[in-house]
Amino acid sequence: MIPTLDHSQINKRAKLQAHIISQFQKRWKFEYLTGLREYHRATGNNTQSIRVGDVVQIQDDYPRIRRPSPLPHHPDYVPSLFYFTPERKITPHPLQIFERMQRRCCSRRSLTEELVNESTQATARDNHEAANALLDLGSDLPSFSEKGMNTEPDPLLQSFEELQQDYNRLQQEYQHLLDENARLKQEIRDSKFTYTNLKSSEIRAYTGLPSMVLAQSVRFLIKWPSKEKILKNMPKSFRKNYNKCRVIIDCSEVFIQRPSNLDARAKTWSNYKHRNTLKFLVGITPYGAISFLSPYWGGRVSDKEITEKTGFHELLEPGDLVLADRGFLIEEELAIRGAKLAIPPFARGKKQFSQKEVETARQLSRARIHVERAIGRIKNFRILQQTLPITLV
Repeated sequence: MIPTLDHSQINKRAKLQAHIISQFQKRWKFEYLTGLREYHRATGNNTQSIRVGDVVQIQDDYPRIRRPSPLPHHPDYVPSLFYFTPERKITPHPLQIFERMQRRCCSRRSLTEELVNESTQATARDNHEAANALLDLGSDLPSFSEKGMNTEPDPLLQSFEELQQDYNRLQQEYQHLLDENARLKQEIRDSKFTYTNLKSSEIRAYTGLPSMVLAQSVRFLIKWPSKEKILKNMPKSFRKNYNKCRVIIDCSEVFIQRPSNLDARAKTWSNYKHRNTLKFLVGITPYGAISFLSPYWGGRVSDKEITEKTGFHELLEPGDLVLADRGFLIEEELAIRGAKLAIPPFARGKKQFSQKEVETARQLSRARIHVERAIGRIKNFRILQQTLPITLV
């Protein structure tokens, strides 16, 4: 006797059978077939004898792309309210492109003509309105009466005359201010602290400012003597060792106030004096006369650089001998002129000088003492014994 089943039991059995079949297919596909392939690969027992009714496993390494199908009965059918197929882009014919370009050019030309017409009409309309405004303005002007001109004053003319009077008054005030400004500037220049406007003898004595005028007036006394005059007046102490000596050079420095400008402060800083200074080059003859005096330079300049920039090399002649200190490393520059340099020996890499080097240094020191004495005579001026104000630099 077949048991009677209701609708819910039938659905449960159907779902169970479908689940069993699905699990069997998955295990058969992923376990049995995979194991069978691995077995044939390991044993090599694959005779490739395929008969009718045999199950064949095909390996496909390429990925499969499953796209939804628009057919309702297709296995890959996916119902959608917005399903559509992409449209293919159709390349237009060259003749169609040319016709489209012609239409665009025509539309642009017509648009340009419309804009030109509108601007012309607007200009004509503005001119017409301006003409009407001028006519209206002319109608408001005072008219002549039958018996003569209207005697009432014109308010526009009165305001114009008042403005003209104000302009003339302001012009006079402006000129007066310019004159007063020029006068004040002249007073400032006259009252500036310089040696030209000092009248007190006491101030001149303490500051030494008259020496500046004296220096300009006696500068012609510093001359570069010829070689014949130097040889004629050569002292006996030089004839033995330095009979070709033309000049003895050395540099000196004077203190100045600290400049406010950073560039000037850096250029005048002296690493030797550790202050802001001015440096100058002095040259004397063997008999003690000052034959060369350079302009002032910043204390930062080296002895070699100041000799190059002051034109000292151009005064030398072939065969001249120059006595200097160790800082004047100008032997190559003097060799170009045919001159020689005599400086004390250096002690670099030596424990002590040899007897000959000691004697050479002693002889140079005896000769160079004359330039130190000349620099001392220059610094006897009181203005150079103190710190120079920045206004005199």
